[in-house]
Amino acid sequence: MNRVTSVLLVAGAVLLPIGWILVLASGYHGDLSGGSETVWRIGGLMLYVGGPCLLLAALTHVAHLSATTCRRRRAAGH
Repeated sequence: MNRVTSVLLVAGAVLLPIGWILVLASGYHGDLSGGSETVWRIGGLMLYVGGPCLLLAALTHVAHLSATTCRRRRAAGH
């Protein structure tokens, strides 16, 4: 696994659970129930960023594997 894939994977794995914790802990339900809208918005943004980070990690890993396979086939003379 290359460095970019590792960084994206860790970022996504950290952002998703922390985002959910912030959203659920904020208690903000769109009304004046005493919840913090700022904490809710930050948690929501973390959720929106975490998913694409994991998707990009998967795509970069697949691209790296396919590039390595192509290089090996060319080196073998196929």
